[in-house]
Amino acid sequence: MKSMKILAVMTALTMTIAGLAACSNSGNQGGGDDVVVVSSETNKSKEGGETSASESSNQADEFDGWSFVYNGLNINVGTDLNIVEKTGKLGELNKDYTELKATSCAGLGLARTLTFNSGSFVINTNPDGDKDIISNISLYDDTITTAEGLYIGSSLDDVKKTYGEPDAETSNSTTYTYKKGHSILCIIIANDKVSNIVYNYVV
Repeated sequence: MKSMKILAVMTALTMTIAGLAACSNSGNQGGGDDVVVVSSETNKSKEGGETSASESSNQADEFDGWSFVYNGLNINVGTDLNIVEKTGKLGELNKDYTELKATSCAGLGLARTLTFNSGSFVINTNPDGDKDIISNISLYDDTITTAEGLYIGSSLDDVKKTYGEPDAETSNSTTYTYKKGHSILCIIIANDKVSNIVYNYVV
């Protein structure tokens, strides 16, 4: 399990670096050269006041895609991580997770990368005004499952039993994709087993 965790952390860092290099002109992708470890900071709403737990609940109610659940909390791509954080269920910075920030390629703010449980899963965000929009969530080991119970190491049969047949236009023999609302669940297969699970936000 230890070697699996090390591999997961290395993969997470590689994906973070790749994400920073793959910055688009739209200004909605994270990127830049200035990557720093940050401390916790107070999250503010658009009006400048603190956001509330009820806002997090409303945000979850309005979501129309795949939900990832952690500590009983819905974490959905395409929603504002600042509001999710106000519930306090994500854990403690530098204890339960570490965080990196990188300057947006369009200079619109800071993209964030939160790595949980030494690499079990990673949340990436892109800045949108005063919001940190969750762009993707990646699962890397068998200590974390999807809301439907799939985990790294599940069989290909488990994938099909849980989610059915994948979307033909975006799937292939190693990647099974399932679109729902403004999200796509990507399940990577290696040797008939799940090797990676990624939630992606799509507009």
